[in-house]
Amino acid sequence: MVSMVWIGLEMAIIGMGTVFVFLTVLIFLTLLMSKIVTHFEKQKNTSSNQHHKIISDQLLTKIIHTAIQQHRATQQGS
Repeated sequence: MVSMVWIGLEMAIIGMGTVFVFLTVLIFLTLLMSKIVTHFEKQKNTSSNQHHKIISDQLLTKIIHTAIQQHRATQQGS
C-alpha cells in the first residue's frame, strides 16, 4: 500500500515538473518572439515614421485652425 502512495507521489512530481518545464520554455520562447518582432517593426517604421509625423502635424494644424475660425464665427454672430 505504501509503495502505491510513493508511485502516485512520484508521478505527481514528474507531471508537475513536466508542466513547469514546458511553461518555462513557453515563456522564454514568447519573450524571444516578442523581441524579434519588435526588432523588425522598428526597422520597418523608422523610414516611414517621420513622413507620417509631418502629415499628422499638418493635419492637426489645419484642424485647429478651422476650429478656431468656427469658434470666432460663432462668437461674432451672437
